[in-house]
Amino acid sequence: QRKMPLHSFGGRYFKAQKMTHSMKLSQSAYFAFKNGGKRVEMRLWDEKRRAITPGDEIVFECPTCGRIKVTVENVKVFENFSALYAYYPAEQLGYAKGECPCPEDMNAYYTVSQQQKYGVVAIEPSAPQEV
Repeated sequence: QRKMPLHSFGGRYFKAQKMTHSMKLSQSAYFAFKNGGKRVEMRLWDEKRRAITPGDEIVFECPTCGRIKVTVENVKVFENFSALYAYYPAEQLGYAKGECPCPEDMNAYYTVSQQQKYGVVAIEPSAPQEV
């Protein structure tokens, strides 16, 4: 069963002034976004990410690959990565066709206690542009 996000910001939700945020990406995530395979960025819903709203820009940087810029279209907040993974098709999360998505993969980036404390966020961006 598909779980709904706890919060969803999209459509007409815009603040007066858009912001530009910076985030790092691994090489595989960078190329998955750049090639159009990955359509959702998953992060912890901590203080830094709570400032992100639709209309903002994010510059993703991979130290060995370069930088890409996206515009945030939607922000969806989930209780944990299991709920987020249940909501999206695996390919939108960056998994190859036929590859088994595993929410525990995110434990390499965020501890279970961090996930329980903050929750997690799915950021849905526009198509990337090179910077």
